[in-house]
Amino acid sequence: MANAAVAAAFFATFPTELAALRRQIQEGDESQSDATVQGLADARLRLQAAAPSLPSHDLQKYEEQLQSLQQELASKKQEARGKFRFRRERGKVTGCPKPAVDLHQHDPVDVQTCRSHETLDEQDVTTMKGTLSHLEACVVDLRTTKIPSLHLHHVSNTIILLGDIQGSVFFQHGSRCVLYGSVRQMRLVDVTDTAMFLETSSTITLETCKAIQIGRRDLSTPESNLSVQDFQAAFQEVSNWTPASVDAYSKLNKWLALAQESIPTISSNEQLLATIL
Repeated sequence: MANAAVAAAFFATFPTELAALRRQIQEGDESQSDATVQGLADARLRLQAAAPSLPSHDLQKYEEQLQSLQQELASKKQEARGKFRFRRERGKVTGCPKPAVDLHQHDPVDVQTCRSHETLDEQDVTTMKGTLSHLEACVVDLRTTKIPSLHLHHVSNTIILLGDIQGSVFFQHGSRCVLYGSVRQMRLVDVTDTAMFLETSSTITLETCKAIQIGRRDLSTPESNLSVQDFQAAFQEVSNWTPASVDAYSKLNKWLALAQESIPTISSNEQLLATIL
């Protein structure tokens, strides 16, 4: 019921918000450009926050609409720069104009994290407005922080210590990851060969996922009583997820003991992934 209420509230306002942004872009008022960029960023955050409650086809539709608006705004700015470049002003030259800002470099909606073999923390999540993307062989350490929500996409061979996420975690296009922590809602789309050790009060949802291990965060009680909804289960005989094994808990427990002092070495992280997954 809670998910339905969130979705209903989202559908009641989000299309109107996108329509207003489209009008702003089409009117082409340069003075409103910064406000439009911020509006797109805010809309992206709203979509990410509502993602766990939305059907996948609606989520994809609105992601495509946001991308279309972003591209339209970029084209408008490029067109405006071109007009400025070829206009000649007569009179005294007072100085060189500042170079135009490249929207694709500075727009937070389009920025990717792109990290490899690094440790990321709350500052990285805050800088990227709640989204981490294109990570390879990293550790995301959020154990001592509380953030409202998190969007992960295109992440592989990475250990993600969630800490206590007050809202939802949306993970899409990932492989060979370990997630550990507490979340209010968890949704996976197109994720494979991944283990999750979570505390959550809501149903974990899986869409087009394979080889997912799921267990509780509390290592002393490996029996998993978590509620899981696999949208593909009705169309195939083999389950896409299994309860996390006692052996997986044991290996994770040893790694976490090392991580109490500092994040273990890259080789230790790779060894954990290799033995659990």
